[in-house]
Amino acid sequence: MEKPLSQIKPPADKGELNFRILTILGLIVSFIQISLGGFVRVTDSGMACGDDWPLCDGQLVPAFNFEVVLEYAHRVSGAVLIVLILIIFIYAWRLHRNNPWIFRSAAAALIFVFAGAGFGAATVFSELGWGFRLIHLAIAEAVIGSLAFAFVGSLNFTQYGINGPARGSMASGTVYMFGMMLSLFLLILSGSIMVGLDAGTACGTWPLCNGSLFPQGDSRYAIHMGHRLIGIVAGVVMLLAFAWIWRMREWITGAGKVATVLFVLMIAQVLLGAVLIWTGFAPGWRAIHLAGGSLVWLVACILFAVIFVTREAPSNNEIDVKESTSIYGEFSS
Repeated sequence: MEKPLSQIKPPADKGELNFRILTILGLIVSFIQISLGGFVRVTDSGMACGDDWPLCDGQLVPAFNFEVVLEYAHRVSGAVLIVLILIIFIYAWRLHRNNPWIFRSAAAALIFVFAGAGFGAATVFSELGWGFRLIHLAIAEAVIGSLAFAFVGSLNFTQYGINGPARGSMASGTVYMFGMMLSLFLLILSGSIMVGLDAGTACGTWPLCNGSLFPQGDSRYAIHMGHRLIGIVAGVVMLLAFAWIWRMREWITGAGKVATVLFVLMIAQVLLGAVLIWTGFAPGWRAIHLAGGSLVWLVACILFAVIFVTREAPSNNEIDVKESTSIYGEFSS
């Protein structure tokens, strides 16, 4: 005789697996949402829905054309992301509220996504003021960082072969890793500033700007070249970080693979920047370049989290999912 449905106990790790899947989905939707924002920007579709928000031209489902589809998809992906992160936060509260890495990261993602929605509305009401767009982008990248920490924090480090190196051996790498993250974040923001100040197409040659490292004349040249110089600094700091990760590969197993992916993506992003210029700043390549920057940031956040998320075993106060008696096996209190 089969047991009643109420007495069937699902796998103990189902809640953990669901949480990881949700955070992965959150990262994917975040990336899509930012990428759609890039397409909206390069196609000048930001005001396709007029100055209405959250409705589009006063309608929940407007009449569609190409520009409206892009802007509407950007808004819909943002709404989906809010719901998804709210669910992630509920999971984090029920499963990991005593784990500061996971719970605080999920809470930060929730705060950032609502703040991002607010600045998205402000961007529309200000008729695409570049300052609001800059803050909107910065918050969106912060959402990715928060979700990356929540995801990595939920992994079983013993299972994935990640060990904690000695405290002293981490000191030198801390500077490199923080420098890498700061320079990448500034690189993304400087790109947004460059576009916002109409300097995105100022330099028509690569790698120099119209044949000069420090071009004279129009301030737009300096703004554009400043973005490239920040990219050079970010590249140098990344190489230093990669060298440190290579030396630490025996203690932080797995970081080397993530660093390799990041290195390849960064090289591809540099080449995309060159192709963008060589093709005369075609909108399609501009959108791909913007999306590539967010993908580099996403992988960098995962690498940073892999290295610095606490690898200690959960405390005795950690909520034990295995003892769940819920029919779905996801929550315990």
